[in-house]
Amino acid sequence: DDWRGNVGGTRRIAELAAGVGARFVFFSSGGAIYGEVADLASEDAPAAPLSPYGRSKLAAEAAAREAVGAPIIVRPSNVYGPRQRSDLEGGVVSVFLNRALRGETLELHGGGVAVRDFVYVGDVVDAVLKLVDGHHAGTWNVATGNSDRVLDVVEAVGAALGRRVDVAIGERRAGDIARSCLDSGALRRATGWAPTYGLRQGISAMVEDFIAHG
Repeated sequence: DDWRGNVGGTRRIAELAAGVGARFVFFSSGGAIYGEVADLASEDAPAAPLSPYGRSKLAAEAAAREAVGAPIIVRPSNVYGPRQRSDLEGGVVSVFLNRALRGETLELHGGGVAVRDFVYVGDVVDAVLKLVDGHHAGTWNVATGNSDRVLDVVEAVGAALGRRVDVAIGERRAGDIARSCLDSGALRRATGWAPTYGLRQGISAMVEDFIAHG
């Protein structure tokens, strides 16, 4: 499924874009592409995908370049924000928030010590608009450069809700990346982009949106 959607689907859409002379923006995945990183991963860091999803994203990037020539390839870190689905893998912020709102216990695989770079969806949109409006091509990390633990998400959810959140400690899942943080310095230098939301501010915005829209 990953290969069919990410590679085959991307190739077809990119070919259609090339056929009508449209510009093409492809959303890849920073965390899945770089795999485990000891420090902030920049765009020239070696690709080391650990999952079929990551390998399919890397192949889809190549398919986009082959079809279009100079696409905009966006490699975001862990994106989160209002209306994010909570039934898909990778949306840990939305999963935790929705379970906490229902009064359910949150399961922390591996004790929640895995480190991620959580970037707010509004900041990602702003980055893409700056890349498009500035007629930039190439591959770009979109991330905060922050190193937040999954446990920090739980604490931020509790702070946004104003109450204690129950947690249970589970075993680390096979294939889970222990540390994934990205360097978006190239994007900042090229476009002047900078993230405006920290993790607690972003999760508070999600709670406010949920209260407003259910």
